[in-house]
Amino acid sequence: MSTDTIVVPTLKPSLHSVWLLGSVVALIVASRVIAFLHDPEIWLDEAMLMANLPLDCLSDAFRPLPEHAQAAPPGYLLAASAISRLFGEQQYHGLRLLSIAGSLGAMVFMLLALLRLNAATLAPIALALVFLSPFGVRYGLEIKQHSYDLMATSLLLYATIRAAQRGGRRPDLALLAGAGGFAILFSFSAPLLIAGMTAGLAAAARWKRPLTVVGHSPVFVMLGLTLLALLWHFTVTSFLTTGNVSAWAAQESSAYLALPFLRHGEGIGPLGFMSIMFGMFDPWYRLSSGYHAQRIVAVICTILLAIGFVASARRIPFVAWSCAAFLGGIAGLSALGLYPIIYTQNFAFVQPVLGIVIAAGLAVLGSFFMRAALGRPGADTIRVGLATLLVAGMGYSALHAALSQEKSHLRRATAMIETETRGNEALVLMSVATGITLPFVAPEFLAKMTLVPEGLSTQAQSAATGDRIWVIYSSVYDDELQIVPESLEPLSTAFGPCDEVFRAGSGADLGYTLVYRCGPAAP
Repeated sequence: MSTDTIVVPTLKPSLHSVWLLGSVVALIVASRVIAFLHDPEIWLDEAMLMANLPLDCLSDAFRPLPEHAQAAPPGYLLAASAISRLFGEQQYHGLRLLSIAGSLGAMVFMLLALLRLNAATLAPIALALVFLSPFGVRYGLEIKQHSYDLMATSLLLYATIRAAQRGGRRPDLALLAGAGGFAILFSFSAPLLIAGMTAGLAAAARWKRPLTVVGHSPVFVMLGLTLLALLWHFTVTSFLTTGNVSAWAAQESSAYLALPFLRHGEGIGPLGFMSIMFGMFDPWYRLSSGYHAQRIVAVICTILLAIGFVASARRIPFVAWSCAAFLGGIAGLSALGLYPIIYTQNFAFVQPVLGIVIAAGLAVLGSFFMRAALGRPGADTIRVGLATLLVAGMGYSALHAALSQEKSHLRRATAMIETETRGNEALVLMSVATGITLPFVAPEFLAKMTLVPEGLSTQAQSAATGDRIWVIYSSVYDDELQIVPESLEPLSTAFGPCDEVFRAGSGADLGYTLVYRCGPAAP
């Protein structure tokens, strides 16, 4: 395979662009450190996975998880289980550090891939888009496998470029095979990831001349990895995820998910597809399941993607065609009902490649407008100026996201109850979401209170006659607020009026945490 099928013309970075690249890397690291120190509370999705950790034995990573219909790739589960045992009572700190390690590892391999593409002047823009967005900051910390989806893509991108550029040497092919194995173990999206890059590599080679597959060709290795990933999917992944997929299908059918851009009975069309996907680059992104990219952000990113694809197809065709294969594959599988498009994180594995293509579109469009406004300055000056403006904006967005991490506010809620009861034992009723999350947020509170997580028995009602009962709800969204008082009517009858005494959170983040006090008012 000719190396010119994958290498862009050399463009020597200026001192300013090197300084800017260093600044982006420093901002990415700083945003993760600040977000970690800000100590966001464990929330429902994280708690449901943590309830399965540590694993009892290594083989449990290859079986469906027993608690809360959760699923995660075996590689991530093994790493998370080891971290949970190592950190003990500080388990959640260790698991957050594990996610941060995946996020920073993804940054390193993406940077190495961009440098191999001689795209050092494009690197600050691409890295800022991927890792300094609120989505990048939030999921770079989340106790889930999402940061390892990014790392799998970035590592495979770097290994593929390296193997193709260096003519398929054995050490490079071994690295490529290892990167594919890492993707299979750590990402449920591995079949689509590897197949998409295989198609991109083949298309990039054919762009210059017909492709010849030989024994040590990177394409040959990638084809083998694709077959292995498909075999793994049908024998391991599908077995692990059956319960998880069934649980989400039940919630979808009961209209649990209300996507803001869909009318009742409307399927996900092209704009909905883009709205979900481009949440990863939206500077106003929030975590709520009912929120993705603003429509204007989706439209702008779609325009930049189109421009970037044309520009990338000429200079870095492997990246451009890999991106096209990813998006085409996701759209096709979704249309067939084989790939769920519900949340922005369903696209997480595409983010590094998509970020490079959008960065190319932003550079082209920015150059056009800057030339029109400033005359004809040098191309490098335009790129550095544009990148500086973008990095400044994304850096602010990332640091703001790190300092305003969504919290469940359960610590505040339990502290309020302890203050009201003067630290004495009280009867506490928890919603299902609260019962799952609270052991990881305020375990000391559980030891002090009498908990009734699944409803009140006759004995409990009798014992508490004339006393007060506290009810804690968490992960309550706007459309559920009116249902909560109705659900408290039996308690009002048994104990007395139920008054809301605490509310925190937002329907645009992790939902509200509510505390009700049922019974006689405090003296």
